[in-house]
Amino acid sequence: MRIRLAVTVCAAALLLESGIARAAVIDAVIIDTFETAQALEVEDVSPPVVSAAHQIAAGEVVGGFRDLFVSKTAGDTGERVRARVNPSGLDLLRMTIDDASGSVSTTYDGHDADSNPVTGVNFTGLGGIDFTAGLLDAFLEMEVNFSDVGGPVRFTVFQNVAAGDKFATGTINVPGGIPSGSSVILTKELSTFVLGGTAASLGEVFTNVGALIMTIDATALAQQGWDMRMNYVKTRGTIDLPAASIPEPASLTLLGLGLLSCLGFRRVVMSGSV
Repeated sequence: MRIRLAVTVCAAALLLESGIARAAVIDAVIIDTFETAQALEVEDVSPPVVSAAHQIAAGEVVGGFRDLFVSKTAGDTGERVRARVNPSGLDLLRMTIDDASGSVSTTYDGHDADSNPVTGVNFTGLGGIDFTAGLLDAFLEMEVNFSDVGGPVRFTVFQNVAAGDKFATGTINVPGGIPSGSSVILTKELSTFVLGGTAASLGEVFTNVGALIMTIDATALAQQGWDMRMNYVKTRGTIDLPAASIPEPASLTLLGLGLLSCLGFRRVVMSGSV
């Protein structure tokens, strides 16, 4: 009987303890998981700047379409700036640059007729998506599984306004020396983005998004020949999990008794009296 009583009170104490509120980090908006195959490259001599653009329907992409754009700013003929999505059945974006300089951009603005991130952005193409999904402390997250040189990845988020004059920008600096097959998670809090144009607040931009441009910038000499593989891009945030009912004062007394009983039971067992 003594054993059963002690175990019962201990169990009650544990149940009360489980009433503590907890928080969890969950996905808000999946921007791209790079499953729909796409490939683009340029290799002509540069300067002048040479570029190519291509749009594809992709169910895993926010807005349903991915605009891919590659640009070469320096390099001899045959030195490629290349981007491939889902090469050899791998769900990732792979950027390959030979001994050249350039950039790779993906634009998420729904379906339009122009995939150039400078001249062809549909600033209301996403229709006003809430990139925070109502979560707390929302942030941007990307996973990198290879990066030899390293460099900046810039994000420009446009508010759902046709003029395109309300936006916010942020940069994630990808380190070099990431070996193939790694899983390096890089993040950027949305609250640390910088307002641009006539945007009034970050909240107005991120809760009403019309378009997004992601640019892997390898135009500087330090990024020459940068190769990188990226697995996904998304926003995430924190949600408070519902807790069990808050213990009443009498329950707190029971909790104290339960803990004392557990301690007493442990002493009885150790003394060999049970």
